[in-house]
Formats: sequence, structure tokens, C-alpha cells
Amino acid sequence: LRTPDLRQVEPLEHLGGPFETAAHTVDVRQMTRGRYNISNLGIYLWRLTAYPLSWVTPWRVDPSLVSSPPMSSPPIGSPPIGQPHRYTFNPIGLDEPLFTNPVTEADRFALAAEINVPAPIRRRALAARPDLYYGQNGQSIEVRAWGLPASPPDPGPRVLDIKTIVACDLSDWNRPVCHGQVAIDPVLGRLAFANDLQPTAVEVRYAYGFSAGLGGGPYERQASFTQIAHEGLITVGGDDEQTATLKCALEAWTGGSAVILIQDSRTYDDPLPQVAIPAGVRLEIRAANGQRPTVLLQGPLEITGGGELSRFEMNGLLVAGQRLHVTGHLAELRLRHCTLAPRAPLVPLMHAPQPALVVESDQTSVVLESTITGTIRMVPQASFAATDSILDAADRNAVVFAGLVGADPGGAFGVTRCTVLGVVRAREVTLAENSIFLAQARVDRRQTGCVRFCWVHPESRLPRRFHCQPATRCGPVPRFTSLCYGDPGYCQLTADNPDTVRRLADDEGEPGAFASLHQPQREDYLRLRLEESLRAGLEIGIFFVT
Repeated sequence: LRTPDLRQVEPLEHLGGPFETAAHTVDVRQMTRGRYNISNLGIYLWRLTAYPLSWVTPWRVDPSLVSSPPMSSPPIGSPPIGQPHRYTFNPIGLDEPLFTNPVTEADRFALAAEINVPAPIRRRALAARPDLYYGQNGQSIEVRAWGLPASPPDPGPRVLDIKTIVACDLSDWNRPVCHGQVAIDPVLGRLAFANDLQPTAVEVRYAYGFSAGLGGGPYERQASFTQIAHEGLITVGGDDEQTATLKCALEAWTGGSAVILIQDSRTYDDPLPQVAIPAGVRLEIRAANGQRPTVLLQGPLEITGGGELSRFEMNGLLVAGQRLHVTGHLAELRLRHCTLAPRAPLVPLMHAPQPALVVESDQTSVVLESTITGTIRMVPQASFAATDSILDAADRNAVVFAGLVGADPGGAFGVTRCTVLGVVRAREVTLAENSIFLAQARVDRRQTGCVRFCWVHPESRLPRRFHCQPATRCGPVPRFTSLCYGDPGYCQLTADNPDTVRRLADDEGEPGAFASLHQPQREDYLRLRLEESLRAGLEIGIFFVT
């Protein structure tokens, strides 16, 4: 038995975690309070999944935000002042940790290592073994760039060699990068080129962590695709592209029912024309299965409908910048596996809070499925229904759903297995079940509708409730890993929530956007099966790492 060596930083980073190697004295307490008894058996579980994205357009940070302080006497031959080539892996400029794309253990009897689990990549791990995390053979990270110095000159993309990659703490954007090197900060998801490297374009491949397939991403979405006979198809990007940009695809659309299919995960930031959908026509903008393209709106995307059965649908897109604006007589707006970014502070058009969706068509039915969205404003005559979704005002005290003014009620409101982060003001609630209202929810008509198996803010005014919490004003409040969009544990209920919250749903599982994961039930089944195999006197403990 000995104390840890304080000069060995790597083992110290693992203290208290699943990969700890330090010795402990015997802890005779029960597994709920102590871990290191000889008769204890601990199981570490990772609740987050790594989602690998291929060839994403990283967000280029404004050089004015990262300019270097002026030097009194710059040395001869020094690079120009300023750091123009700084990027975030996240395509809308969020600091997003990079995750390990897990590799299956070669020996089924061996214990898992960091490379075998979907965990955030540590800076020291990337610095010690870059070959495990960076490369072209299925590793977690890869960067390619255009316009780098080459002999002979090559106009095409060049994958950066692993010898040029260094792990770095880029908390300060002004941190200099050595000549000919590219710095990667896996904790913040940042990328910096040396001043002698001046790429004209950059694309990255990386994995992000999240609780479930929600909001669009490289997961299976084939079952959510709407299939209608004799619809047209316009492809964007990919090897067999018909058009190069989303703007060109919308201009090429002739007015009949069609699907615009985006076949890559790049960013599309061209100004988009108004979308006018005639009666009886359906237009869908869809990301190909396994892709998550980003649409940066330079102005409001105007969507207008021509009457009965005019429908507009989006599937698998990440949308930031300006809002979706529905006018005319659109019959239905359906968002499946999309994200209307609640926040993106580096995007110039999103500095000030603004709605992500505005509906001024009194005939429109808005339907959200497995979607993340910011604030919504709609006329009282419209209707809204969401399933397995997150409504986020970026401030729990701000209004997330209301009328056009923000203080008046919006249309009919319905949610199933949703997490609502913000104040709701609606004309009526049709049905709310297995959901979480973290702020006030107030409706004008309380004689209709039903609220069942929900956690409801104590100051809410809603219709008749059935099996809702809290039962009193002093009841427990849901605790989340994070309420900040972009964090891996965004809207994930912590494992230490009381059962009155964690098992509130109608199937005795957790309410909210991740109810379909059935995590409490899965934990019960795992514990039951493990206990069947334990010898007498052995105690089992389950610890959640993420």
C-alpha cells in the first residue's frame, strides 16, 4: 500500500473513475456509500452514445474575436498579428467535447480501456497516443484541408498527417501554434492552424456524445422517411449531386410534390428563396440517412402554403441563424429529427434572442417528432403537437411557447414524452403526458384537455391532472446533467433523482425527451440478472460514468 505518485499526472486524472489504478484501503460500508470493499462488485456504465459525423464544415471563428495583443517590438520574420484560422468542430460554433468512437476489445476476456467506451477524449490521452484517436482507419478524429502548401501544388483536399497534430488547451484562442502544426483541443472541440498554414477550406470528421438519437445525427432514420408515390427527387451534394447547394435545389423545384435530399453533412449558408407550396403538394427537405447537414439561414426562411393538403417537412437537419416563418394557408409543418438551434452565440444572426419558429398561418398544424427547438410563436388558431422532443428557450424563465407578441397565448398545445424548458402560454392543452414542464405552463381553457404522468411547475394553470408531480409545492425538482444546448448530457436526468421524478411516467420509467430509453427499467433488469449470478455475501453496485 502506498500513496499515489503526484508526479504521475495520468493516473491522477483517473482517480475515482472506472480506469483508476491507485490502491485504496478497505471500505466496509455498503455499496451505496463505499466502493472499495473486497466483497463488492462494481459495474461502470456509460449512458451517452458516440455519434460519428463525416466531413462536417467546422465553424470558422471571427478573427476579431481571437486577435493577438499588439507586440511592442515583433521579431524579424514573425507571422502577422492575429489568429485567422481558428475553428470549432461544431458547425454552429459551440464548444462541444469530442468523443471516442469505441473500438471493440480484441480479447473478450480483457477489461475495457478508454478507447473501448464512448467517453470524452482527454487532452493527455490524445497527446500520449494520437494514433488511437486520429487517423483514416476508423479513428475518432480526422481533418482535411484545401489550399495548404504542397509540392507540387494540389488544388484538392489533403488529409492532415498525424505528425502535424498536437493536443493542446485552446481555452485561450490566442495561444500560439508552432510552425507547421495543427492544434486540437478535444475537451472544447476546438481546432487551430499555425500561422504558416493558410487553408482556404476545412472539413472534419469527429464524434459527439448524446443520450439518444434525437435532433438529427448519424443514426438510423429510415423509418421516419415519408414515402409517397410519384414524388420527384432533387439531390444536393454527394457523388451523384444534381445541384450543388440547397438554394439551387429550391430554385430547381418545379412546384410538384418532391423530396430535396442532402447527401452530406456540410454547411449550406446561401440565402434561400421563399418556399411557396401549392394546395395538395408536399415538399420535404431531407438529410440522407446517416448524415446531418447544417443550414445557416441568412434571413427568415419564408414558407407559405396554398391551401388544403399543402405540406412542408424537414428531416434530419440542423438549422441555425434566422427563423422559420410560416404564412399563407399551409396545412401542415412537420419537423422530424431536426434541431432549430436554441442558442449559437458565435453565429452573428443569433446574438439576440429570437424565435426559432414563427407561425402566422391560422390553418397550420405544427408537428414535431424527435426534434430540438428554440422558442416558438404562433397564432391562437394554429395547433402544435410534439413527441420525444425538447423545447428550449435557453433560459428557463423565458417564454418558449406563446402567441406572436410573446405575452399572449399561442395555439392548442400538446406534448408527449417531451422536456419543456421555458414558460408556456397556450390557448388550451390537448394532451400532455410523460413530460416535464420546468417552468410555468398557463392555458386559457382549463375545461378541456388532460395532463397525465407529468412533472409540472407548481405555479402552472393547467387542466385536470392525473398522477402528476410535485404533489405539494415542496416536492422534489428534476435534476439534470446539463440544461445547456451543446453539452453531451443536455436534458439528461441525473441518476440521483428520487423515484417520484425518475419513475413518474406511465410505464414507471422516466418522463421527458428520453423516456423511450427506459433507463430505470433497464437498470432494474441488469441488477436483477447480476444478482442471480452473485455468490452469497457479494454486493453489486452500478455506477454511471456519463
